[in-house]
Amino acid sequence: MPSLKLSNLFRRNSGRHALKDRAAGLRASLSAPDRSAVPLLAPGSDEAKAAWLAACHEHTIRTQFANEYPELKRTPLEWWTFDSISKALETGELSPAECARLYPLATERELRMAEIEHELNTAGLFALAYADEYPVKTAPDPVLSAIDASRRAEAAMTAFAASVEGRRLSDAEQAREAAIEREQRATRAAVWAAVPTTAEGRAALARYVVLQAELTFGADWRAKVQEEFCGDYLLALLAAVDPNNQAQV
Repeated sequence: MPSLKLSNLFRRNSGRHALKDRAAGLRASLSAPDRSAVPLLAPGSDEAKAAWLAACHEHTIRTQFANEYPELKRTPLEWWTFDSISKALETGELSPAECARLYPLATERELRMAEIEHELNTAGLFALAYADEYPVKTAPDPVLSAIDASRRAEAAMTAFAASVEGRRLSDAEQAREAAIEREQRATRAAVWAAVPTTAEGRAALARYVVLQAELTFGADWRAKVQEEFCGDYLLALLAAVDPNNQAQV
């Protein structure tokens, strides 16, 4: 059986820079004078945005070499990378021999691109240019606060009922009970009117439906719901919007 020549696995075109040369260049750039001493542009300023756009333009020019790796062309719009090759090996999309051939090319290409990004500081300039937009602020899901308010109203009624159990209510207590009931109805209506905007909100709403079904029909709420309200459809809907809590449904 002929011996395996490892050098064949790492053969590259003569026109390409040797990987060790690129690595040496990257080490040299990392050992350059401390860049923290260079004054930063004002975050969000026009100058910062202009610097980022200029870096992007320069990045486009200097990364034209990336097209010199036809072996790494996975699809017309996609390149093989170290990460995607590793995943393809695990799934069997690529054989070990194919991965051994592609790994050196992918790492060389990515190292050269990382060196350029390091020198141009594109990520840092982007952060400065658009500093006013970070961190990204998202509006809270309205159904979550509505559910919290309803749960507090339910808890208030439970506590009130326990405090007057077994005795006749005074006029003041009857008024208090009526007020709590109004709060219960109002907060429930607010939940039903709210539209979840996140997966967390949809899951919370599914659990809230279960809670209300238990309060209304008791422990055997599933049978009652199936009998009265086409429960098979409801249960399927709850499982769909809250797949991690199907056991509770």
